[in-house]
Amino acid sequence: MTCRTQGVEPWTEQRSARWSSPRVDGDAAAWKALVEGMSPLVWSVVRAHRLSDADGHEVFQTVWFRFAQHLGRIREPDKAGAWLASTARHECLKVLRGLARLTPTDDPRVLDRPSEDRTRPRRR
Repeated sequence: MTCRTQGVEPWTEQRSARWSSPRVDGDAAAWKALVEGMSPLVWSVVRAHRLSDADGHEVFQTVWFRFAQHLGRIREPDKAGAWLASTARHECLKVLRGLARLTPTDDPRVLDRPSEDRTRPRRR
């Protein structure tokens, strides 16, 4: 797997094998290289799910946040790309499930009716 981005050395399995979480953790240059090298992979997964721009950016940020959270637990650095792709896919699916529950409308009859929210306790 090779990811290319303009002006950045492509991220390959060989570069990934040289990477390790202690080297990236706290090293801004190493973190930047990792993000720049692997971002095309994350974006390709996001684009494949055809999310809106806003939802796509949200997923992208969430994936990198999750990666940073789990940085100390990554045992096989050469699997970082697979981890990022899998996490991006799961986050995209989570967003799509949430969108399926929403039904946009401009019908005033629907908008003006009382809520059927059963999570609130009843007033007595």
